[in-house]
Amino acid sequence: MKKKLLSLSIISAILFAGCNAGGYVTVGDRYPVTLTYAEYNGINTYITEPKTQKEIIIIKDENQFEKIYSFYNPSKTLPKIDFDEYEVIAVIDETRRSGGYFITVDEIQEYEDYISITITEKIPGSSCFVTLALTEPFVFIKIKKTDKSIKLKERQEIYSCP
Repeated sequence: MKKKLLSLSIISAILFAGCNAGGYVTVGDRYPVTLTYAEYNGINTYITEPKTQKEIIIIKDENQFEKIYSFYNPSKTLPKIDFDEYEVIAVIDETRRSGGYFITVDEIQEYEDYISITITEKIPGSSCFVTLALTEPFVFIKIKKTDKSIKLKERQEIYSCP
């Protein structure tokens, strides 16, 4: 009986230790959690001042969203967003010397103390015909409101054209 109880205790300890692998378990939640999101992307050609690096803007109210979204997407209708429940993360790429560049969102995961957004910068290959205009690819990402910091993971992918 003591052997069975000891064996059961060891198995229980192993199972519970396995649940906390990576340090992602808190208050009954398991991390990372893949978040659902909405994505609005495009290319800005109304460049007033070229950017030399990527910019991330956390938008927490409708006025700020309208101002930024309208600047980067003037011909599109402003999406309706409930800023009591959601916020928008704007990722705006550096100024590019031609068209053909764009940004895609691959994954958004929530960890205990931050949110990780993985994006891919799509770069036109040498076989692609592109516009000869300055452009700034961007993406607006709607997520549930949070106080956690945002960490951006970036990848680059060169695509080819037929």
